[in-house]
Amino acid sequence: MSFMKDFDHLKIQMKDVVSATNNFDPTRVIGCGGFGKVYKGELSSPEGQITFAFKHLDRRLGQGNIEFWKEIMMLSKHKHKNLVTLMHFCIEDDEMILVYEYASRGSLDRYLSDASTLTWTQRLKISVGVAHGLQFLHDPKGSQQRVIHRDIKSANILLDDDWTAKVSDFGLSKVGPANQAHTYMVSHGVGTPGYWDPLYMEFGYLSKESDVYSFGVVLFEILCGRLCYEYSNHEQTKILVPKWRQCYDEKRLDEIILSDLKKQMDPGSLESFSAIAYQCVKKVREERPTMAEIVKELEFSLEQQEIFESILESSHGESTSLMLKFESRFKDRADDDYSQPPPSSDEFDDSEEMANLQTPNIHGGVVVAVEDASSSQDNDRRVKRLWVIERSKEIWEHYNSDECPEEEFRKVFRMSKVMFNMICDELDHTLNKKHTLLRLAIPVRQRVAVCLYRLAAGANL
Repeated sequence: MSFMKDFDHLKIQMKDVVSATNNFDPTRVIGCGGFGKVYKGELSSPEGQITFAFKHLDRRLGQGNIEFWKEIMMLSKHKHKNLVTLMHFCIEDDEMILVYEYASRGSLDRYLSDASTLTWTQRLKISVGVAHGLQFLHDPKGSQQRVIHRDIKSANILLDDDWTAKVSDFGLSKVGPANQAHTYMVSHGVGTPGYWDPLYMEFGYLSKESDVYSFGVVLFEILCGRLCYEYSNHEQTKILVPKWRQCYDEKRLDEIILSDLKKQMDPGSLESFSAIAYQCVKKVREERPTMAEIVKELEFSLEQQEIFESILESSHGESTSLMLKFESRFKDRADDDYSQPPPSSDEFDDSEEMANLQTPNIHGGVVVAVEDASSSQDNDRRVKRLWVIERSKEIWEHYNSDECPEEEFRKVFRMSKVMFNMICDELDHTLNKKHTLLRLAIPVRQRVAVCLYRLAAGANL
């Protein structure tokens, strides 16, 4: 094994490992996985004592030399801020130890059900980080090798002091050519039940889309605040992914989202996040997105959430600078046509049916009901939806075109469009319940979105 000499600079002595872990003191155990127990310990350096994580191979769990050296080779070649860093290793007699940077907050699975410690914004940032790490593995720059992790799960995503995500455990990973759009390898199925790609486990065909599926499961865990399986008597009893897919298909996400997260979420952020998570766990591989596409959508979801939180802060009087910035920018880009009054009924093809049209009144960012005794509930519902769609169509086409080069501006306007569509759905739901005061039914987050939309349309608040 002459290749071992390439890694001699990482090698440390067993006596140093024993000293750092207090001879593998059980009180120093911080985790346990398929490779073995993980211990917390300290090693001396010119800068002083530094804390590391020591993973001690336990051959009784099924892994051994192959996984040990694969981890060393993978993490020596592939370095990224969202991949765990291998610092040292030790091999003496039959003992094998891997030494990593210490991720002080442990693994993601520990926090899934805690919405106060791990907020929705933090979950989005972690998701973006993992996506960047996987994109780096799937589409490396300056290399002809693509890495397929094969065991993406929340327990293998570590978190440091700043909640930065680190993908770990590369012992099961596979390497293949990266200069092809679709790379398939035939491999014995490995991984963790619930997370593995069903097609991979059934037929043995491994591709980068297998990691995409597993990551989609993790995204749903982040959204639902729980692991993807039910556990009883030390055994998995039920995989929840099919149920999660069904709830998305049937627009019943509200039933599975972690309840304490709901009040933190911007609806537009939820919509884009859940949509990309659902696409990842599609049964047909060709329908799953690439990691580059996933990164883009998750970053958009995070941007919606951060912009929205900033606007909410400004609405509470903490800061008005962001709102003023948006107002100035939107007004500068508003054409005269966009500041015209709402459309009248003769602008619709079905004008006769809409003879008694009255549009929603928007005042101070709040949608209020328009009472019209002569209009039926169905007519009111349709009128309000058509008004929003027709009013936004022309504006949206302009701001989503090349005439508007600022990427930031297009994203903000895209958010307002998504939010406004959701408000239409809320209007439908409210009218079905015969409410007349809509402001009581529309959440404050959606009311703020109306303000944002009106700014985008060049109207005064």
